Amino acid sequence: MRRSFIFLCFKFAYFYCYLVIYLNHCSAQTIDIDEHDSYRLETIQQKFFMENSSQTLEEKIDYFSHCFLLKPYAASPLGEGMAGKYDNDPLFDLESFDCMTYVEQILALTISKSANKFLHNLIRIRYKNGNINFGSRNHFVVSDWIENNSWLFNNITVKIGSKYVLKMYKNIDKGFFLNQSGIDTTSSITRHEIDYIPVQYSMDVEDKLKTGDIICFVTRKSQVFVNHMGFIVIKNNRIYIRHASKLYNRVIQEEFEKKIQEISSHTYNAGFLFLRLNPAFALSN
Repeated sequence: MRRSFIFLCFKFAYFYCYLVIYLNHCSAQTIDIDEHDSYRLETIQQKFFMENSSQTLEEKIDYFSHCFLLKPYAASPLGEGMAGKYDNDPLFDLESFDCMTYVEQILALTISKSANKFLHNLIRIRYKNGNINFGSRNHFVVSDWIENNSWLFNNITVKIGSKYVLKMYKNIDKGFFLNQSGIDTTSSITRHEIDYIPVQYSMDVEDKLKTGDIICFVTRKSQVFVNHMGFIVIKNNRIYIRHASKLYNRVIQEEFEKKIQEISSHTYNAGFLFLRLNPAFALSN
């Protein structure tokens, strides 16, 4: 009887270990990088992760976003890497940015403790469930990117906007977008809504903003809610936006008030929504 019990325990332990190993194997996707990418990761490791940092998340965003000021703008500089079927641009690139890849890579640097973890976190931010393929990429800011990154940040628009907040409704056709990109798929129109703070009330919430907040520019144009993004940075009691600017063709820092005045002249600019890193989020190992 005792021997049978020991044998059953051994079989259970063996099965449990096998199951854990199998599930870990299934959940971890191999990231194919070439020798050049390995060298670039090593360079990132040497430059940003050789010393232990006691900085807060806000301080890290301030530091990393400042590191890349004046870097050139490039439209859609990232893709699925050398194995990409529809977009084989590199998985990461800290030499040129568009507005979204600037925010994504700064976030990945901020929450990581090594260059390898930076790449894994970047993939988790850019792809639903970390699944590296064009169809799983978080192309749409509201219906993909914000929704699939709720583990990382909170939407604070209503919290800071209170009485100024308005709603916007749009139909988003992801299938049409994927077809335009060469992927054969059926139309998939879905209805979405957002809360946003109109441009004319933006200055009324500036005292509630913090360094590291993500500012998303809400547009009245069809098919998308958000057409630009960047970081809020506060220096000497003045509020700035750091972002990769297509207009200036580089990463820049602009005063928040001046930016508000600039975009107010364009009727398609509706306002803003704001995201903030989750305070319960622990730095990745």
